[in-house]
Amino acid sequence: TPAADNCLTSTEVKLYLKEDQSANDSLIATQLDAAEAMVEAYTNRKLMKAVYDFKLSAWPKSIVLPASPVISVDSVKYYDGSNVLQTWASSNYFVNVSSEPTVIEYIDSVPDTYEDRQDRIIVQFTVGYSSSATTTTQQAAVPGALKQSILRLIGDLYAVRQDQVREKF
Repeated sequence: TPAADNCLTSTEVKLYLKEDQSANDSLIATQLDAAEAMVEAYTNRKLMKAVYDFKLSAWPKSIVLPASPVISVDSVKYYDGSNVLQTWASSNYFVNVSSEPTVIEYIDSVPDTYEDRQDRIIVQFTVGYSSSATTTTQQAAVPGALKQSILRLIGDLYAVRQDQVREKF
């Protein structure tokens, strides 16, 4: 489940751009989405609350979650030897969500899995800077430096709207 909203409002972006007309609102919204995606990709962070399924083809020595900051590990499921989806009890593993990257360590041995699946293990986890249900609270929790990076990117995208041609040397 991707994030429902952006970490900045269109009002904040338009204020930064010194844009008071509504003619370019759809362009600004697209650029906000793009800039936020760029910052998330560069920092390997998810800014607003989202839920992800991380699928694995085998049990690694430990599971390193691919995004931060992790709010919670909601479940660890696996397909057993009979190809039936099972939920692995949380008492079988340890998660320290305050470490980055977040790692799931096994307390004992891992269960056997069905061999003919590429998605044998599914870890569902929630990421973002706030677990709040309200968008305003989530937006307020995103660090200012990340918001400023998004605004700078939007400023560049807004100012230069055509393709740039690079000269070959």
